Amino acid sequence: MKMKTALAIACMMSLLLAACSNSSTPQAANSVQLHITNNTNATMYGMEISWHQDGEIKGTQGGVDADGSKMKKGESMVFEFLPEEVDVTKDMLLEVSLITSPNHSTVQLDSKTPVKLTGYGNYNFELISDSGEIQLLKSKE
Repeated sequence: MKMKTALAIACMMSLLLAACSNSSTPQAANSVQLHITNNTNATMYGMEISWHQDGEIKGTQGGVDADGSKMKKGESMVFEFLPEEVDVTKDMLLEVSLITSPNHSTVQLDSKTPVKLTGYGNYNFELISDSGEIQLLKSKE
């Protein structure tokens, strides 16, 4: 029970401390940045992502606007992974949940998104709505 409580507190802390931005975010040397743009009209306050490598979950990050406002169409969030968090020589699988209320209720997207890593750097994605289903797609660059 103590482990579940500690995990819940850690998750809430990460959500409260996460940063988001519409502008470019300075990138740490040797990091991977995922830029996810909301191109939907869905009601969301932020996102939570989990990433997997070699069939194992490697971690979870979440982000909301500091003022608690809804995320608008066209706004982006940036998630940064340091070398100890992700192996850039291996592909990654992303699991995305939308934070759908001010009390941080989440709705997980139906499909996981594969990410072919080609080294450290920026990777751009967008949330789109297709026939009412929200999907995460790699942006055309």
